[in-house]
Formats: sequence, C-alpha cells, structure tokens
Amino acid sequence: MNKQMPAFKKKLLLFMAREGEPRPTKNEKLGIALLSYTGASASSYDEEFDKEIRRVRPDWFKNQNPAQKKAEFIRQAREGGPKPTRQLLNRFKYYCSSDPEFKRQIEELAPQWFDTCRNRQKRVIELAVRGAPKPTEGPLLKTLQNRNRSPKFAKAIECVRQDWCLKSSDIKKAKLLNMAARGDFRPTKDELGADLSNYTCAGSNAYDPEFTQDIKEIAPHWFKKIYKSSRKNKEDLLAMARSGEKKPMSNTRLGAALYRYTSKRSDQYDKEFTSAIRKINSLWIARRKKKAG
Repeated sequence: MNKQMPAFKKKLLLFMAREGEPRPTKNEKLGIALLSYTGASASSYDEEFDKEIRRVRPDWFKNQNPAQKKAEFIRQAREGGPKPTRQLLNRFKYYCSSDPEFKRQIEELAPQWFDTCRNRQKRVIELAVRGAPKPTEGPLLKTLQNRNRSPKFAKAIECVRQDWCLKSSDIKKAKLLNMAARGDFRPTKDELGADLSNYTCAGSNAYDPEFTQDIKEIAPHWFKKIYKSSRKNKEDLLAMARSGEKKPMSNTRLGAALYRYTSKRSDQYDKEFTSAIRKINSLWIARRKKKAG
C-alpha cells in the first residue's frame, strides 16, 4: 500500500469535516478509513488525528437518531451510492418496512437497491402471466434459469408457461417430430439437420433412443439409405485405398462419404467398411485425440 495514502485520506477527512459535509458512511472507503483511524482498538488508530477530527466535528461521533440516518440514506441514494451492506443493511430494511414514505423516496432515487431475487422472480411471473416473450438476457433470464433453487417459483412458472421450462433440445425434437408428421423433407443442411443426426446416431453424446424410435416410426423414409450410391462410393474408396492413393480431402464427394461411413458419430456409420479400410490403410481412419489429463 502507498504510505502516502493514509496521510492523504486524513487530510481529506479533515477538509470534509471543516467544510461541514456529512460524515462518510460505513459503505464508503473514506467511512471505513475514518473508523480505522479513530477506533482505539484498530491497528491504524491515530490518536492525534482522532482528537483533532472529534474537536472539529463532534457530531460525526454522536449516535444518529432515525431521522438523521434516513436523511443519510436518502443522500446516498440521490448521489448514486451503493446499497447499504453489512451492519447498515438491517437498519435500512427496518426503515423501509416501518416507513412507507421513506421506502417510496428510496425507490424513486435508487430502484436498483430493491432489485432482489424475490423481486426479479415476481417480475418474471408477471411477464409469464401477461404472455410476454421469454426473457433472453440479463438478470431476468438468469433468474428463470436458476428457478429450481426456489421450488415455489419453479412450480409457478411451470403452471403458467410450461414452454419456458423446456430445454432447447426438447424444442428442437418437437419441431422435428412435427416436420416428420407433416410429411416434410428431411432437414439436411440447416441446424435441425445436424441436430437430427446427433439425436438419432448411437455414437453421439446427444443420442436419444426414445426420440429415434418415435421419429423413425413417423418418417421411416428419412432414414432410408441410398444403397446404390453408397455401395458405389464404398467400392471406389476401397479401390483407392488398395492402389495406395492419398486419402480424399473432406471437401470432396468421396472424402465426405469416407467420413460418414467411418465416423461413429454419423448415422451412416458402417463398422464392416471401416474395418476393411483400416486393414488396407489405417492412416485413412481419423483417430480422435485423447484429452490430456
């Protein structure tokens, strides 16, 4: 710590005292410094400074009555200060509960002081009841995501807006099932196409056997492989491997096909073909790097 800092703070406190300014609160840095310099048991106690500042502003060291303390809270709120904490928080809460007019003034000056978890939950419920869109950012979204920490709040949200409680994967699965039921073409290039592969591929971390069974019953044509082209691709790949050719690039037709047939994460994975390619040229089979540790 800069050795000049305590001296500067003492000069500043004496200046404020002589200018008739209010005593800095315990929530402010200068207020904390004042306590440390004037508290006889504090390690930073300064007897000379203590005597001088008490002589200049004896009112700073008298117990304030409720009216004075409320005025100090109002001043702090008006100046954009932080919400009272520690010892002052309980007193502030008591004044708010016992004096509606004081609470109204503080709410107008510093509404952020009342942005508690309970108030945020109340605002989320109000949005849900009004049929408003689901919060997508900020404190309200975080409150909704952490709803399970408060069973009563979670139950209220589930009763009013069950759609807000669905996981993104559940919403996507519902969309896919609706598309399948309508007879739509299987999604391939968009995000839903990738999700469909993840949910229905046994080697995927997102594999859902129940969903896979349901969607295959509704739209079995989505999962029929084009055996003619598939067989031709595999024959060409095996011939290339046997002749010692380089592995086809992933951005080519055969390179993309090789990945689909040899990747366990693909819904076209072929165990027998993969084994055959590996025996011919194991370098063609990409191995996933193991994570360190």
